[in-house]
Amino acid sequence: VPQPECRLAEASRTRVLVVEDDLLVGAVAAEALEEAGFTVLSAASAEEASIILTEEIIDVLFSDIDLGGRDGCD
Repeated sequence: VPQPECRLAEASRTRVLVVEDDLLVGAVAAEALEEAGFTVLSAASAEEASIILTEEIIDVLFSDIDLGGRDGCD
């Protein structure tokens, strides 16, 4: 069983993109992920997320489904 420090080191290399148009919800999600040791990028819209995805390597996408007219699944 890996030690907690090993799992934390693995998490710190994992890049998560949080896409949430409710800024408070997005901030809480990003903070929780950062506290868990993940590297977090945030976007407040699908359009902003699209730009980030073309410029950055993302391991995990954490997205709201209803993004003000756009579907988070898209």
